[in-house]
Amino acid sequence: MPEGLKTAIVAINQLPSTPETLWLRILGRDETQQQAITELLALPTDDPRRSRVLQLLVNWRITLEITEEITEEGGELMAALSQAYLEWEQKTKQEGRQEGERSLVLRLLTRRVAKCLKGCDRK
Repeated sequence: MPEGLKTAIVAINQLPSTPETLWLRILGRDETQQQAITELLALPTDDPRRSRVLQLLVNWRITLEITEEITEEGGELMAALSQAYLEWEQKTKQEGRQEGERSLVLRLLTRRVAKCLKGCDRK
């Protein structure tokens, strides 16, 4: 086989618990996956990788709810994904509140500037 086309089989549950393997371990099963999700949630909240993967996990959780009958194993996964979902939901609500506050401040400033401009035109 050509050098660039070599393939390998990876036993995800045997990977070391390092930041470099986190993304593969999320694709694992059972304890390996749950530990990886816990590590993901422990990343700093401003880490862009954390935010992107949380969105993917939330989508995965919703898809599982819609399309699958939840087994005991699936229930454990759903519990792990629920924490990710809750954190994503809280962050999304906080961002929405901040955007609403920014919008309100902008509207108030616009009105005040408009009043000032009208006052200047009269003089």
